[in-house]
Amino acid sequence: MKTVYALLLTLLCWMGIYAQETEHEYAPLLREGVKWVYHEHRYDLDSSFASVAEDRLFTITIEGDTTIGGMTYKKVYRRSDTNWQNHYAAAFCSDTVPVAFLREEGRVVYAIRLFGNSYDFTPFFSSEFLKLQYGLATEDVVFYDFRRDGTCQFIGTTQVAGHIRDVFSYKDQRCVEGIGLDSGFSGDFLLYSYMQLGYPDISVGLHHVEDDNGNIIYRGAAYEWFDYLVGDADQDGDVDIEDLNIAVNIILGHSHYNAFIDITGDGSVDIDDVNAVVNRILKNK
Repeated sequence: MKTVYALLLTLLCWMGIYAQETEHEYAPLLREGVKWVYHEHRYDLDSSFASVAEDRLFTITIEGDTTIGGMTYKKVYRRSDTNWQNHYAAAFCSDTVPVAFLREEGRVVYAIRLFGNSYDFTPFFSSEFLKLQYGLATEDVVFYDFRRDGTCQFIGTTQVAGHIRDVFSYKDQRCVEGIGLDSGFSGDFLLYSYMQLGYPDISVGLHHVEDDNGNIIYRGAAYEWFDYLVGDADQDGDVDIEDLNIAVNIILGHSHYNAFIDITGDGSVDIDDVNAVVNRILKNK
């Protein structure tokens, strides 16, 4: 009898823990102040047909509202300090032009506009999404569905900044509540299936997500693959003395936290990061 009571107590405790892990406040995807950082790799041929490999980082942010057809949408921007705008296969970036208009309601994200180029693919290969891409849509369509009984398959939970978040699978792609698509090579959260093979060979993956203070709240699938980009605080393509100065200024309190210089990935810039920057500078010489 004692054994039965012990088993029942264990079961009740397990059920309580399970409930705590699975019941949580929903984290919306469309949050201002959050920055999604992506790595884009391009392998191509130059004018003399020589192979060229390039890498860059670009960001996605949510900034402000707009009204379309009486509905309020969030404006989504994609930006990069590295200009690939003249390349037809690169992800479209602009400092001034929104690349999407999205709204969120009841754990579902809707899209009414998506702007890009001929290689910017969308979640569904359908006439509705072609209309979104070419600005012809008169009604919005479902872009993400974070409901457990919705169109995407619920596959479990994960941790984002210490909070439990649901994880879904859509067409074999991993999507995280509050984060969006988490892939090492097949797109940002606006481009589910962005991958071009051959010439050019293009891939895009989530590097990390930052909060409004620059702290890393989530490391994406591309973080470990392309960790050499971390350490380049000013994102000029090289880890050099300027990046070391940035690290020192952060430690002295003269500058804010910078996720790119946090080489150890512990959420703070300290002497270990300075040593890592020095080692990378010496290695590059």
